[in-house]
Amino acid sequence: MLFNVLGAEPPQADIYHAVSTGYAGLAALAAKLRYGKPMLLTEHGLYHKEREMEIRKSKLIRGYQRDMWIDIYNALSRICYRSADTITALFEENRRKQHELGADPKRTFVVPNGIDVARFSIERHPRESGFHVGLVGRVVPIKDIKTFIATAKIVLDALPEAEFHCIGPTDEDPAYFEDCKLLVESMKIADRFHFTGRQNVLDYYSFLDVVLLTSVREAQPLVILEAYCAGIPFVSTKVGNVAELLDFDDRFIAPSKDAEKLAAGVIYLHDHPEEVAEMRVRNRERVLKFYDKSDLHRKFANIFRVMAHGGTVTAETLSEKRT
Repeated sequence: MLFNVLGAEPPQADIYHAVSTGYAGLAALAAKLRYGKPMLLTEHGLYHKEREMEIRKSKLIRGYQRDMWIDIYNALSRICYRSADTITALFEENRRKQHELGADPKRTFVVPNGIDVARFSIERHPRESGFHVGLVGRVVPIKDIKTFIATAKIVLDALPEAEFHCIGPTDEDPAYFEDCKLLVESMKIADRFHFTGRQNVLDYYSFLDVVLLTSVREAQPLVILEAYCAGIPFVSTKVGNVAELLDFDDRFIAPSKDAEKLAAGVIYLHDHPEEVAEMRVRNRERVLKFYDKSDLHRKFANIFRVMAHGGTVTAETLSEKRT
């Protein structure tokens, strides 16, 4: 695979843009070297970290082969970090990890996610009864829906009027979905826990009281920004940039798979409506100020413009209003 990537003849372009290290980054680097054009690397997660997690979980790769493949992916990231002309990360912690594998701090920049704030600035229509908790995401192991179900059981023992909505596709891992349905049934909460399948999330954001994230791995979850913009408080596992997005408020941040801590956060929000009202306003203002998609587009337009003309991207490039 490595030799196929290196031997392929890429199309000529003014900039070569890779959205990850690994094979994509290697292909962009090969094109950069072949044609003498700049390379842009924009990372959401960290490719080598994600591959390492998969490799360590695999039952097919063991011993020296496991270590060898982890080293290969680390080496690919190191090569890309040292060679790319401009590198972006979603948040500062990932930017520091890029530096640890050789990225020049002068060439790395934080460009956070952005959302369509107009789309998620919706009018809320709370339901007359119940306390509604939602999770927006695919029913797959990395989202750890089983912990969401365990959290629901704990909350329902304390708040029988609560209802839980798992909002997202169920067909990507049918075996895992079946396991989740069996878990709901075994916990005897099927009347209060709903798998909705694919839906327009705006229909749910209009009435949800809390949004929950139970993932074991994320970067900078868009669902938090969406919920904040829609005026919904959030409880989450401590993954990616979640702690910063939740203001490092330990009441609403839990270790992975800690259903009791997640449930405690949900129950706290139920019991403190006045504080929740203040949080709705504060969180929405934060999204409008820092996570508007139009700002994201402007920053990348500036990066492409400068790189296409042979310039060097700087912090001032990102702040320029001209596109």
